[in-house]
Amino acid sequence: ASGRPEEALALVTQVLSLAQPAAYAPPAQATLIRLHDVAYRAAQALGRADDAFQHLLAYERAERRRTLYELRALGDLFVTRGEALGLLVKAQQAEHRATHDALTGLSNRLQLTLQSGSLRPDDALALIDIDHFKQINDRFGHAAGDAVLVALGKLLMEFGRGHDLAVRLGGEEFVLLLKGGGSTTAQAVAVAERFRQRVAHQTAWPSLPDDLRVTVSIGVAVVGGAPLEQVLQSADAALYQAKRAGRNCVVAAATPAGG
Repeated sequence: ASGRPEEALALVTQVLSLAQPAAYAPPAQATLIRLHDVAYRAAQALGRADDAFQHLLAYERAERRRTLYELRALGDLFVTRGEALGLLVKAQQAEHRATHDALTGLSNRLQLTLQSGSLRPDDALALIDIDHFKQINDRFGHAAGDAVLVALGKLLMEFGRGHDLAVRLGGEEFVLLLKGGGSTTAQAVAVAERFRQRVAHQTAWPSLPDDLRVTVSIGVAVVGGAPLEQVLQSADAALYQAKRAGRNCVVAAATPAGG
């Protein structure tokens, strides 16, 4: 523009007359900005103040349109990210609902099943059943029974180690999956016995009289390389023996589940 301002101004004016700025896609505003900048400088060099002023105004309008477009695009990006985060949260919430018990917040049977592929032969499973739970429901109502389930679930969650899995299997049955390996039958029974005592020594249960104690019976099975369902069956058989022995005790399966 500084070398041949008159030719530059004429050429830019011709280009601008062929263009329709309102129809320009927002990214093309950069081209308009450059054209009006050239025309502004050329008009100034020729001393045509009115033309220079008009191109300066057009330059500023195009610059504002480009800035507005960039802000809107950035806003759309934030909305898109926000929506994506919202969908991620919803997906995580749906997964949590699918794998956790709604009442106690413990893992459920599905979550336990998902662990089957990572079980080690020296992992162990304790199947826990609340003694005389039906009587609690019958005497004090299902709301009281639910409160006992929630309280027991909290005890189980607090009792387990970080890598163990506390599960509400259904009804008044719970599972403590002892993971991390290193569990012999004797060691697993010792852990289960500590939990049994923890429950038996609990002095207050929500919605129950202060003098009423809750106890549990526990069947224990070491994985031993068996499928999860077989381990559960072994623990269930041991739990049945604990019930027959008078309840409020721990019984181990005769052999590891895979033996």
